[in-house]
Amino acid sequence: MKKYVSVHYENFKSSSEISHNMRTQKEPTHLLKLEDRFPNVLDSEAKNKYDKLLKEAKKQSPRSFQKTAKPNVDMVMSWSWEQVKLNIEKYGIEKYNEMIKSRVEDFGNRIEKEFGLKYVSMNLHNDEGHYNKNNEVELNQHSHITFLDFDFNKKKRVIRTLSKYDLKKWQQISEDCFQDLDFEQGKNKNKQKHIKDFGEVKERLNNEVEDLENDIKELTLEELEELKIKYKNDKLKKRLIDYAYRAKSLSLKEYEVEKMEKYLKNILSTWNKVQADEKITPEEQVEFQKILKASKYKTADKNESKKIKSSLSKK
Repeated sequence: MKKYVSVHYENFKSSSEISHNMRTQKEPTHLLKLEDRFPNVLDSEAKNKYDKLLKEAKKQSPRSFQKTAKPNVDMVMSWSWEQVKLNIEKYGIEKYNEMIKSRVEDFGNRIEKEFGLKYVSMNLHNDEGHYNKNNEVELNQHSHITFLDFDFNKKKRVIRTLSKYDLKKWQQISEDCFQDLDFEQGKNKNKQKHIKDFGEVKERLNNEVEDLENDIKELTLEELEELKIKYKNDKLKKRLIDYAYRAKSLSLKEYEVEKMEKYLKNILSTWNKVQADEKITPEEQVEFQKILKASKYKTADKNESKKIKSSLSKK
């Protein structure tokens, strides 16, 4: 029987997505029939709380919120229907909603305490799902947990400093918070497959490359040095940051001009090396190549290209 609890996240520039989570926007078309829905648990002040915290964070560190910044962290926690159904039958939907809310809030506070992300609010959705072949409802119960990507103690953004080991710990924390309801973090049953969910891998790679682009454009050499130390145990990201640092140190004049194909080839070469170490699938490599091709790295002239090529070839 499935009894998993899982967590994934996405970053947004604005707070408009929070309105969707609060169900204050036009009702989505994919919801269950009205008579088949369970009651949601919604925070009517979620957006106001987020906007107020963002305003304060910008006062404390204006440079942390450039135009490209995506400080709205929407963390989605979901649970397997089989175990949810048993719990609803055991406790009743009203009491069970209270139990879920309490544990999600505990999760949010632990993430804030251990990683610095500012916990804002949670919205529990019990109105989505599908109908199986017997026309029975299978609820897709999930919670949107809103965080502000800012550590008020350290006065800086958080997400781009996290490693894959940190993200794995989120899954463990979710299990800790829900184990008394008989949930456990999802496990990979196929030992031959290194990555359980390609969708999650795609999201991770997109976030890593996007953060890298922002770092190159916005961070100083000293800040990049800090990132290199932070990512010392993440082979892929550390190598990408190394290349970013070398390119930044050459003063590329805001990457004006033509495509820097040699630069991308070096990153791909690095990726191939990581592939051998981490057993990355061919599908992931194809996806990563697409992401890189969409990047806009530029160089000043032919002489600058030679300098870059020479620098990037050094280990």
